[in-house]
Amino acid sequence: MATYSPRRNPRDAPDPRAPRDPQENRRQRNGKRHDQGRGPALALALLVHAAFFALLVFSVSWQTKPTAPLMAEVWDSLPPVRNAPPTPTKPDPTPTPTPPPVAPPIPKKLPPPEVEKAPSQPTKAEIDLKVKQEREAIKKQVREEKELADKKKFDDAKKDQDKKKTELEKKQREDAANQRALDNKIKQEQAALQARESQARASQLASQQAAQADYAGKIAALIRSRANIPDTVTDRPKVQIRLRLLVNGVVFDAQVVKPSGNRVYDESIERAINGIQQWPLPDKPELLGSTRTLILNIEHER
Repeated sequence: MATYSPRRNPRDAPDPRAPRDPQENRRQRNGKRHDQGRGPALALALLVHAAFFALLVFSVSWQTKPTAPLMAEVWDSLPPVRNAPPTPTKPDPTPTPTPPPVAPPIPKKLPPPEVEKAPSQPTKAEIDLKVKQEREAIKKQVREEKELADKKKFDDAKKDQDKKKTELEKKQREDAANQRALDNKIKQEQAALQARESQARASQLASQQAAQADYAGKIAALIRSRANIPDTVTDRPKVQIRLRLLVNGVVFDAQVVKPSGNRVYDESIERAINGIQQWPLPDKPELLGSTRTLILNIEHER
């Protein structure tokens, strides 16, 4: 029976010159490579299985030992026992002491060899912890350095302050000592000045007193010379007279302020005072100072 095959149009046949699909080319190359490597791979697999089988057989047969044969004798009856002469008994020899059993040496257990372990790779948590610790250590170091710097700065400032304070106290002590020395010097100078002033006043007072005494002596001599005292006056009566002076020291008034008690003597002195028209002038009126009154004590001298 004839089969019918559809007739193909030559136009439907693939053109060998047309470009092929890259995936189809890759499938064809992979198929060729797979066909080429299938034979050696099959041979290698067979060889490995044969070697494994031989290893199993020989290893089992090497560990198996054959069983030793057993031999036995069969007797119908026992043989007769012959009268044998008695064997002389020998005295038991002195038992030799058996040595104590020697204990076998105990093998020393060797420590297992140390196997160097390969360093394990740190995990991310360990790495983060280490980084955190390093950061904390850096922060701590920076903080400690800052604290040391601040402490050094504070100590330097305190030393500078203490130095300034010491210098100020020293200057204050020096100023106080200089002030005390100056005060002592001023006091000494004032004391010397006061002493000189006192001495000058004393000298001036002494001069005034001397001048007053000299002037009073002149006036007393003048009054005595003008007084006409009778001989009936005995003893040493004394009368006190007050003289009032002008600015230039001239006497412008004289009065008896304390009589002697002898009326004759007192009247004679008053007449002498009233009879004096011109009183003597002092040699140095300036020595009298502000004195405007003189008190004279005239005593009878006979």
